[in-house]
Amino acid sequence: MVYTDNAQRGPYSVAQLENFLQRNELNSSAFVWTEGMTDWQPIATVLTPPSRPIAPPVFTPRAPQMMTPIPAPLSSTAGVKESDYTFMLVAHILMAASILTGGVASIAAVIMAYIKRDELRGTYLESHAKNLIETFWWSVALGVIGVILTFAFVGVFVLLGGFIWFVYRCIMGIVRISERKAI
Repeated sequence: MVYTDNAQRGPYSVAQLENFLQRNELNSSAFVWTEGMTDWQPIATVLTPPSRPIAPPVFTPRAPQMMTPIPAPLSSTAGVKESDYTFMLVAHILMAASILTGGVASIAAVIMAYIKRDELRGTYLESHAKNLIETFWWSVALGVIGVILTFAFVGVFVLLGGFIWFVYRCIMGIVRISERKAI
């Protein structure tokens, strides 16, 4: 995970991080975190690509009350209420059940995701709400496009591909939330 420009990104592999540094897409003042680390560390102290030395990050001293804490990684379960976890698990199950209900259950799932989206910011469950919302709207778009293109017979393939993609997203969401990890 990388924290830079007041945003958390990733996860990335070591090779990807080295590549970002070499292409100047990531500056040396970025922080990194991975499982096993106790806290976020400056990337310059953790990783230095062999082709280009990185100067240590320059920190501007600020008054202690003005410092903003570095957020916990999204894979962390810190700050997640059990009721929020259960709520999002039910939303995932409803999204998957929409396969049997002709899509009706997915409407309830996406409404649930929209209701909890702001409350879940900064937790791994935020990615699950985003996944449910994106899955719903992309499925609607693919369905409409598929139905329109059915008259040209291409739509059958669009609908089939969209259905397979939808099933994959449902399964992946349920697996990841069961592991209590971000998508």
